[in-house]
Amino acid sequence: MRYYQFPKADEVRIDGGFFGHYMDIMADKALPYQWKVLNGELDGNPTVRNFYIAAGLETGSFSGVPYQDTDLAKWIDAVGCSLAGRKNEELERTADKVISAIVKAQDPDGYLDTYYQLVCPEKKWTDPESHELYCFGHMIEAGISYYEGTGKRALLDAACRLADHVCRVFGPGENQIHGYRGHEIIEMALVRLASITGRKQYEQLAEYFITARRDHPDLFYQDSRREGNPLDYGCWGWGDPERESSSYEHVTGHAVRAMYLYSGMADVAREMNDPAMQNHCAELFRDVTESQMYVTGGIGTTSVLEAYTYPYDLPNGTMYAETCASIGLCFFAQRLLRFQNRSSYADVMERCLCNILPAAVAQDGKHYFYVNPLEVNEEACRKSPLKTHVKPVRQPWYECACCPPNLARMLLSLPRYLYSWAEDRINIHLYAQSEAKLCPGGREITIEQQTEYPLHGEVRLRVRCGVSAPLTVALRIPDWCSDYSVMLNGTIATGKMEDGYLLLERDWEGNAEIVLQMKMAPVWLRANRNVREDCGKAVISRGPVIYCIEEKDNGELLQDIEADYRVPLTETVRRDVDGFLRYTAVIACGSRSAEQSGHRNCLYYPLTEDRRTVSVTAIPYCIWGERTAGEMTVWINI
Repeated sequence: MRYYQFPKADEVRIDGGFFGHYMDIMADKALPYQWKVLNGELDGNPTVRNFYIAAGLETGSFSGVPYQDTDLAKWIDAVGCSLAGRKNEELERTADKVISAIVKAQDPDGYLDTYYQLVCPEKKWTDPESHELYCFGHMIEAGISYYEGTGKRALLDAACRLADHVCRVFGPGENQIHGYRGHEIIEMALVRLASITGRKQYEQLAEYFITARRDHPDLFYQDSRREGNPLDYGCWGWGDPERESSSYEHVTGHAVRAMYLYSGMADVAREMNDPAMQNHCAELFRDVTESQMYVTGGIGTTSVLEAYTYPYDLPNGTMYAETCASIGLCFFAQRLLRFQNRSSYADVMERCLCNILPAAVAQDGKHYFYVNPLEVNEEACRKSPLKTHVKPVRQPWYECACCPPNLARMLLSLPRYLYSWAEDRINIHLYAQSEAKLCPGGREITIEQQTEYPLHGEVRLRVRCGVSAPLTVALRIPDWCSDYSVMLNGTIATGKMEDGYLLLERDWEGNAEIVLQMKMAPVWLRANRNVREDCGKAVISRGPVIYCIEEKDNGELLQDIEADYRVPLTETVRRDVDGFLRYTAVIACGSRSAEQSGHRNCLYYPLTEDRRTVSVTAIPYCIWGERTAGEMTVWINI
């Protein structure tokens, strides 16, 4: 089976456009701000101080949540991703200093979790519901990213000591803990660490964690773990599709944990070369994205257990759609692209990256969404117990602050998502203003992209190859695009379509220019009729960008608006969001209820023809709430 390789951190540079804009926000605004928060400079946040206390550099006691360490680990991970493409000496010095404290805080046997080290060292590895492996996994990921971005090994070496400790503690052997525990991510981290160090024992432990869920789901409930523990609802196992096909129905459980588990499973399936496990991953992805994903790329239906519920249950005003869940969905999609180059995987990544993930951060880099709603009424967010988890404006931080630094590391690692390759083929998954130097088959190929995608539909690619040899360049044609053309060196290019990619098979030598033109016009989308919340409604999409309507443009009571989808949509160019790019707003024709002077104080009154024509203005979902607070909705009555 052919497996595709994704680029290293320094092999692709995004240098402008939509994605470059959000990478700049993260590098220049979010990372300095997040450091001030984590270092306690703004609100007394204890994250960094916990490490200094554990290292003996300060006195005091632990404070915060038991998984507080991960906020700093994700921040260092993001710093490593940023430094791979742009140097920042001040940021690097800051990271080096705190890494020194982290290394000093590590126990001689490799253990590193400040909550247990400072609060209850006698309880290490005694609680099956703990976040110890979650903390270890994020610190391992941070060590790898910082090494890739700077070449410095201090945290990477600490990550190896962490992994060695886990290898000693967990496994099938006598005097080891059998099974798997806590919040997933250690599986992904171990496979990545094995790849960068060549130490197969890390990969083997990841395989053990995954296959133990399949073969021994009972281990999940050992050590006094209560059966049906809601924190792990639905994520405890995945079943063997050959041996136990009835075990798989639909994805359930905690949305973030499920995505992290399935991403680790995909990593293990690739390393084991296990077609059955790979097929099962594909089925899980299909189920998530075809019946339990919001049009914005959000996943996770309910705030209760932060979980999925059942297929097509996608409420707009009470949903959860946590930022970290969509980040996990991107992780999962990219890993599936390693062993099967299907455009449906990259389409989902693009949906997340163009909508829910940029919406989760403000243009100032200092305010964030944890929950990403598709409908907001500010009064309901304050007063309804069903909606208090929904915030009508981005927040400066959260008590459980997993999303802000996780978003930073996701967006700053975007260069690793644009391409994949095998010996004789390069796949172009995402379109972004960028330059890449790739080496399929040992020969260096440079690809430059010039584009304003996803805000505009033209992509110019310059391909430079020093040695003439057969090579396939595979261009993803997005699922939203039905009208496109491709020119190669000024003439119409031909090629076959395969799994959503146009294959340009040539002997490439010297310089070549590919121009992909995708007609990008606003259209109405409707949901599957089983999505009861969206019956009688539609949403505006322009290319991969989903639109919403806001109170600022359309007045209050947005649910009173009905759009006439039979009247053609029109466009207007705007630049009214401070710090954002020029964008296209979409204008629809609609109607509203007329004033009911005779029934002003009536809760109910007779139906009459009382509609008045109005213009309805929609803007990209990713910038909602940037101008003023107010109502917002993605789905519009039609």
